[in-house]
Amino acid sequence: MATSRKTGLRHADLPGIDRARFPDNQSATRFAEQVRQTLETRFGKAGQKIDRAVTWGDLVESGIVSMRGPKGQIIRVDDPGGDFIPTTPPEVDGIPPAPTGLHVTPGLATIILEWDQPTFAYFGYAEIWRSSTDNLGDAVRVGQTLAWIYADPMDASATFYYWIRFISTGGKPGPFNSVGGVSGTTSLDPTYLIDVLSSDNPNALLYEIPEPTVINGVPVPAGIYMRDLYVANGSMTNLKLANGAVDTLKVSSLSAEKITFGEMHGDRIEANTLDADRITVETLAARLAVITTAYVGTANIENAAITDAKVANLNAAKLTAGFLSADRLAASSITAGKLNVSTLSAITATIGVLRTATSGSRLEIRDNLLLVYDSSNVLRVRLGIW
Repeated sequence: MATSRKTGLRHADLPGIDRARFPDNQSATRFAEQVRQTLETRFGKAGQKIDRAVTWGDLVESGIVSMRGPKGQIIRVDDPGGDFIPTTPPEVDGIPPAPTGLHVTPGLATIILEWDQPTFAYFGYAEIWRSSTDNLGDAVRVGQTLAWIYADPMDASATFYYWIRFISTGGKPGPFNSVGGVSGTTSLDPTYLIDVLSSDNPNALLYEIPEPTVINGVPVPAGIYMRDLYVANGSMTNLKLANGAVDTLKVSSLSAEKITFGEMHGDRIEANTLDADRITVETLAARLAVITTAYVGTANIENAAITDAKVANLNAAKLTAGFLSADRLAASSITAGKLNVSTLSAITATIGVLRTATSGSRLEIRDNLLLVYDSSNVLRVRLGIW
């Protein structure tokens, strides 16, 4: 036996448990080991202290219970077989501390109050005080609770200021949570909202269309409709706008037949998505056009840089400026009948017959001959080979 130095209580000094092994029965060996580990853990011989079992002796040592004899006397030494009786804690009372963490959450016709859970032993309950102004002197008590949350019901939309304080088990009040109140505003009462929305007032938010109709060219089925709608960020499955101003609109699918007026800017058309067969206009103006293949009936180009032009028929009267380089003329493509010049300069020329005149006095160069005629067309001089 061992004796407690604190209370003088004698308790059993339990020995350790030896390991048991059964060579021919592994299941029995495992079972015995599990029992040993469980007992040693529960009696504090192994494992963590938090897993240790609490005994009556532990309760007596901590003052939670006491041992009393047959006549009710407290036994402080060895156990004579008396009963264990819980110790009655001394009754304590005092001034409660000020509450902390008061938080107000508005709701529909209700204001929810929450605060930090009180931890002192003599907490009795919490009082809730309210005022329409931020003045503690005007506040009145509206409720009390044993918990650390309170719901204050309202009849209509309003703003109030709140304070709370703790009351001890002996009825002693503590200080309020602060001098300034914590404000809270309720939303409109649901019944009031329903009455307003379903009103017969022509300016009511909701109105009914009893039969299918057409508004501004848009078919509208019968139903309940909202007169003015403001959506910050939403998803609508089927939207019909009779008259709307939309800042930013994201449409997954839009039927072109629904666009019957207004203009669409070209910068809103995705590049390379507009085919030529989609364009039928009297006049087309473009700052920059990249055209792979174009068929133009009549074109008027004020200033053009054309890399490679293929012209089936070009009117020479349209060439009114610049020069045409000789290297752009096909060989043997200009006959003598096309030349009418006062001076002809050539480095090399192959000439069949060159006459200074068609008749009368003239000089002719014919192959390898130089011929001179008089005014009567009589040959006077012949030089060369003949």
